[in-house]
Amino acid sequence: MDLDPLDLPTSPTISPVPQAQSSWPGSSGDQPPGGRPQWTLLAVIGAGLAVVLILALVLTLLLSARGETTTVLLGAAELTATSVQATSTSEGTPPTSPTGTAGTSGPHATATPRPPGPAVHVVSAQGTTPLTASCPTDELALSGGWTSTNSVPISSSSRKGNGWMVHAPSSSGALIGSYVMCLLRVSGATITERSAGVIIDPGANTVAATCATDEVLAGGGLSIASAPIAITHFSPTADHTGFSVTAVSQTYTQQNANGAPNHSPAYSALDVYAECLSAPKAHLTVPAPAQQSISPHASGSVQISCPKDTLLSGGGIDLLNGVAVATKFAPISATTWQAQVQNQTIVSTTVKLYALCLSFS
Repeated sequence: MDLDPLDLPTSPTISPVPQAQSSWPGSSGDQPPGGRPQWTLLAVIGAGLAVVLILALVLTLLLSARGETTTVLLGAAELTATSVQATSTSEGTPPTSPTGTAGTSGPHATATPRPPGPAVHVVSAQGTTPLTASCPTDELALSGGWTSTNSVPISSSSRKGNGWMVHAPSSSGALIGSYVMCLLRVSGATITERSAGVIIDPGANTVAATCATDEVLAGGGLSIASAPIAITHFSPTADHTGFSVTAVSQTYTQQNANGAPNHSPAYSALDVYAECLSAPKAHLTVPAPAQQSISPHASGSVQISCPKDTLLSGGGIDLLNGVAVATKFAPISATTWQAQVQNQTIVSTTVKLYALCLSFS
């Protein structure tokens, strides 16, 4: 049998050499060509870095949010701190940062609050005659007024110490009120009371007390030694440098042998007081009087207020065209004076009410 040269038997000693299979990527511990780490390790490291970045971002957001909340919650405290710093820098000192260093981003300086300026307030007392309302020891009594019941006229309204005293006839049994205007926060202010008097003859009698040239009129008072007389005018003088009063005797007196009037008990001593203020920059304003007509045997009231930026210190009154009784002549607030008048005659009367208003600038 001829052998086919192409049909050669395979040598039993020769076998194909299997190629070595690379394990990359494969089991752990194997190294890629060139010594590079495996993909699994890189993935683990990348995931870890991502977690770290995410945590850092979350922490940053939390800290940022916390800072904004702190600003809102501590707003009041920060405003207080700003106020303190503003006070210290109001004279031009650079503002400071919360750490105490100078900088341009600190709080803006604001003007230091000014202390309260001059003011007045009313002190009153209610009771029987004589009655005094007094100002506190650190305040200054300027002038005052009165009220009375039972249609009883007062016989005296004048200064007593650092207050205001009111008298009514003790036999009347009237309840009265005393009111005083008290001035505060005017350094160096003083009051000097100037007085003048007259013996009242039948008919109208006028007397005035005048302040010194370096004083400012703050109010007035009066005193009647005995009754009966009627006050028809009690107000500042025309030039506002003093206070005047006009009274009319309500009785006739006997004449002596020579025809001259006897100064019997029907005559009365009348005194008027001007309350004169000495204080830096003190200035008096007297607005035009308020007017009210009162019918015969009727009652009426009238009030007047001081202009803006002035302080009420006293009042004045005219009872014209008839005899009337002011049962109230007093402040009703720190800016307004009021009168309550009873017209006891058969003719109408016109009431004029004045306000004395002070300023210190």
